[in-house]
Amino acid sequence: MLGALDGRHVTDRTRRLVAPGIVAPAGGITREAALDALATSRADFMRAVGEADGLALGEIRHTHVVLGEIDLYQWILFVGQHERRHLPQLEEIAAQLQSARP
Repeated sequence: MLGALDGRHVTDRTRRLVAPGIVAPAGGITREAALDALATSRADFMRAVGEADGLALGEIRHTHVVLGEIDLYQWILFVGQHERRHLPQLEEIAAQLQSARP
């Protein structure tokens, strides 16, 4: 199952993607609020994955705007790969902010 998204290039940052409005960052949020929202979202996600143990997640399908129709196992994998895609961006921004400090 871990290779279910191989070849889909989820972590490939050479291909620029624009998030649909419904999931695009809106801004206007403090660092603390963003970190709290991320922690809450992660906890909710991990709880949902745990509660889904033993269910036929391969039978539940939904369309992803870029990947097309994928099953719930693939959606779970996508979340991790999506975060992996953004990690280098966060590191780059942190380095830019650090170098811009007086």
